[in-house]
Amino acid sequence: MKSLVYGLVVLLALLPGICEAQTILSGNISGNWSPSGNPYIISANATVPGGQTLTIQPGVIVWIGQGISMTVNGAISAVGTSPSHITFQAPITSQYWNTINVNNSFTNVFNYCDFVNATNALAFVGTGTSNQITYCTFTNVMGTALAFNNQSGNQVLFSTFQNVNIGIAMAANGNNWTLNANIGNCSFSNCMGQAVFGAGNGNFNNNGTIVATIENCSFSSVGSGCSLNIYSGTGNYTYGYGNVQLMDNLFNNVTNTAILLTQNGYAGNSPATLINNIILNARNGIISQDPWDAMVLDNILVGCTNAVTDTGSLSRNIEYNDFYKNATNFVGYTSDYGTVIIADRNGTPCDLLFNIYQDPLFVSTNNFTLQTNSPCIDAGTPNVAYMDVSFPPSQGTGLPDLGIYGGPLAANWLPVVPVTPAPITLSASRALKLTCNNVVAAGSYQIQSSTNLTSWADYGSRFYMTATSNLVQYVDATNKAGFFRLKSLP
Repeated sequence: MKSLVYGLVVLLALLPGICEAQTILSGNISGNWSPSGNPYIISANATVPGGQTLTIQPGVIVWIGQGISMTVNGAISAVGTSPSHITFQAPITSQYWNTINVNNSFTNVFNYCDFVNATNALAFVGTGTSNQITYCTFTNVMGTALAFNNQSGNQVLFSTFQNVNIGIAMAANGNNWTLNANIGNCSFSNCMGQAVFGAGNGNFNNNGTIVATIENCSFSSVGSGCSLNIYSGTGNYTYGYGNVQLMDNLFNNVTNTAILLTQNGYAGNSPATLINNIILNARNGIISQDPWDAMVLDNILVGCTNAVTDTGSLSRNIEYNDFYKNATNFVGYTSDYGTVIIADRNGTPCDLLFNIYQDPLFVSTNNFTLQTNSPCIDAGTPNVAYMDVSFPPSQGTGLPDLGIYGGPLAANWLPVVPVTPAPITLSASRALKLTCNNVVAAGSYQIQSSTNLTSWADYGSRFYMTATSNLVQYVDATNKAGFFRLKSLP
């Protein structure tokens, strides 16, 4: 091990532009790392012991040697800023460090962090209840960039995955565990395997359930887009379950399947909501196997070999979509699907399920805004839960436009997301539980408190909330008096 340390030190002396300060570490690590110690060199496997915390400040550069891992049994906070990221990388561009394994039940935060040249970059294992990954980049990862195993609360927002094998992998492995994940406004490009993979795995006579929300993400030139699998390997009374929602996502140039919902024995009924997505140039657009029950509304599917495939008797809610220039639109469906026999509310010819088969008329090949004469404007479901609420980017009336610029999440594609366009009500139960209702635009929110209704202060941390379901935000209201309000942040 001494020779490895020596080699790294010599390398620093030879590389131009490296500041004189350097911090060489291995074994137990903790404390507060500031840029004045850059670069921090992990020369051998390192561990944050239980009961201790490692805090990494903005601007810190961490060099991890080839094949070396960091293990966090205590707590870790790596919070960078927009102008000052935190970087985890190998000391030589041709080398690959191994993994950062986080094994705890604390709140773990990685904000504005760049993970470069790793075998498997970041993995959360155990019983963590709040993992927040925001504004991070994962580049050149040979295996899995970001993994969650048996984690009950995970947020991955505004992050980028480029040149990786698997972008995000999630697994609920038995023990009646439910893994929850919210993935929003992320981009996946050149993912050789799967951009997002999830598994609800029942085993040892205990069920496993995966609950995932994937919104406003882009998938470009990937092997597979989103693949969710439910199964059980042992025990006749053990099941895998899923409950997923994919809304306002863009899939473009997918080698295999954009959205894949599969099972592998002993799986229970699992709903899937697929709304306002665009799928372009995929071998398979959507594949759903029983007991997945997919509701497919307000989507646009163009240039797929097989647009929608169903195995079984479920997943028959394929309504108000646009299918255009697909080799085959429906596999496993009855003739009610695809037979043009009536017209929709716009006068566009459609089948009995109000699916249309027209050119969506995008503004250009790389701008998926609808032209003003597009047949997809106001062509969506009359369900009030999925109405358009933001104009622009939506057009026409409040009836949903098809594709990513329609529905309640359309504003999240704007360069600057506006504050929520309608009031939000906030109700309390004994001042210990605050329930947010009437959310119509996904975004960031902040609870504030006051004793006089005049002077307000932030209460707790800002948090991300989706638009399609109410969020119950638990706060510690001990010794807090008076009033609370919810502020929508840009």
